Amino acid sequence: MVFYYAFDREMLNAMDFLGKDKKCQKSIESIIEKEIKLLAFLIPLDERIVISPSFRFESSVCRRILKRNRAFTDNGIIVEYRREIDIKDFWLKKNETYRNVMDISNAYRQAYDQKSIYKEISSLWIDRIPKQNAIGLISRDTFMEKIRNRGKIYDIPTERTEDVLKITDETKESTFLWEREEYMLHKYGVPDDIIRRLGVREAMNQSYVDVFANQNIKIAKSSLGMVDISRINSEYNMQNVLAILGRLGVEKTIISLSAENIIDIRKNLELQNMLDIIRDGLANKESNSDICKAVNGLGDMQLLIKKTILQSLGGKSMDNHDSVSRQNGNVSEDTLKILHLSDLHFTDDKTMKDHYFYLKLDLKNIFSISHMDYLIISGDVSDRPNENMYKVALDFVQNLIDEFRICREHIILVPGNHDCDRTISKEAYDKDERNIIDQAKYNDRYCKYSKYFYEPIKGKPYPLEPQRQFEDYIFSEDNLCILALNSSWKIDHIHKECSSICMEAIQNSEVVWCDVNNYAKLTVWHHPLSGWAAIQDITFMDTLVNAGFKACLHGHIHEAKNDLFTYDAGHNIRMIGAGTFGAVRKERGDGIPRQYNIIEFDKTLRLLKVHTRKREKDNGIWQADARWGDKNHSPKSFYMVKV
Repeated sequence: MVFYYAFDREMLNAMDFLGKDKKCQKSIESIIEKEIKLLAFLIPLDERIVISPSFRFESSVCRRILKRNRAFTDNGIIVEYRREIDIKDFWLKKNETYRNVMDISNAYRQAYDQKSIYKEISSLWIDRIPKQNAIGLISRDTFMEKIRNRGKIYDIPTERTEDVLKITDETKESTFLWEREEYMLHKYGVPDDIIRRLGVREAMNQSYVDVFANQNIKIAKSSLGMVDISRINSEYNMQNVLAILGRLGVEKTIISLSAENIIDIRKNLELQNMLDIIRDGLANKESNSDICKAVNGLGDMQLLIKKTILQSLGGKSMDNHDSVSRQNGNVSEDTLKILHLSDLHFTDDKTMKDHYFYLKLDLKNIFSISHMDYLIISGDVSDRPNENMYKVALDFVQNLIDEFRICREHIILVPGNHDCDRTISKEAYDKDERNIIDQAKYNDRYCKYSKYFYEPIKGKPYPLEPQRQFEDYIFSEDNLCILALNSSWKIDHIHKECSSICMEAIQNSEVVWCDVNNYAKLTVWHHPLSGWAAIQDITFMDTLVNAGFKACLHGHIHEAKNDLFTYDAGHNIRMIGAGTFGAVRKERGDGIPRQYNIIEFDKTLRLLKVHTRKREKDNGIWQADARWGDKNHSPKSFYMVKV
């Protein structure tokens, strides 16, 4: 992995970055984005970029850059260093840190009080590098050494230097947070002149860098020169990288490419051979002319990049047939129609009939669908586990079956957290509500879902034991198999957000063993893997990836999603979120419409074309929801998934 230290907040403030000079802000942002693109282009295929703690998602600069280059996070090329999972976790940790010392800084409070901002930044899928226990010791050793050296250089009395070290050490944080350290130094009367001459802030910066260097993560140095990094890896000194790529005539070309294009072209083996020469040459501190000469000996890099781009956009080659089809959004005639609904939240008959009318109008008039091959409902069919509400949801599904001639064996259903009867879980606990004393009673939480909704459709009861809450669907005639799982199996009246997948259920599945050469393998459950409502323990995903599953259909967060779970460079699962089909406005969030997916499955190309639909007004019609691809210039209302 390669650590990229994007910027230092104190230096940006000194440059009046947060002031009125928008030109200055855009200039620095442009440099950072340029370097991230070049770094993503340069690193080996099995490397990843770790973004600095000072360049976190609450930074508006970081949000803008990564949203414009979302493919880097979706594909696991850019990862983040230790971020709180949700807003509650953030406040818990910060209140613990600052208790009886100081209030949280305005910058942090402003970033995290705006829940819409937090939801926006959490919705971007990004892997996190966990914090290691030893790093506090590493960072403090570096910090103390630098402070003592600076004290000697500037003839600061040893007692004064040791006082500063004692004050900073007493904060007892595993790594430094400048706002708190500055507060403590001022509290104990250390003047700004001493803080500046000792270089306290700079020493903290260096300590952060040493944390990563001691985790065997390579250090990249930005050309902005915002921190004195002595432990950089010379192949990732961005000033030298810029010079080499500029001399080869490819710098501007790479910067102009989208993140998707950069990901595509870096897979070219001929290009990787050229990049190996550049990395080795920089690491060995060879001259720029020698490095360029060696690269040119293999061919014209500029020409190779252009040729690779043309192929990925539509040129013909032996191995790019699928990528061309994905770019153009084409599917063959051998295509099945899958209706993916989630979070119906039906409460009454009249509302349901309105929803059905507009859905039928959309499917028949816009998509010209008279027959639906598959129906998938990924949880929360009712707003509450209530017999009458399930009757409404059942009538809705029956209308779809009758109108679109859906085979009942081709209907895939999973429960959601709203389908869990929490009044029953209360009866299964002891008086103190600490332990479950009646496991059979506890398992009955999905009895109403089974009796009043699932069983009338599927002709059999929904399994109540967690290890049996899976369903195998093997459709040999369509080269398709689906594993349905319950991500709400641990949820009850106490553990309201405890989403997870029962590993025993996966182990009991036969679909796991289906040959990926013969079948496209999908899975369905209710909860997402990213954002504020994410499943926390995702180790089960390693099993699904290695079993050949390529896509998961889910709901819960009431917003359409297109995320990527990455296991390694060659294995991933696309997370396809359907949004909410029927939730009322107050449960959807500001600016989020009702949504659903209509999916075309091309059996020949093994492609899913996922169309996202939206309905913004209660009495409005469904329409295309253009939110994928380049949102600023040519957004699309669909995306392609290779399965």
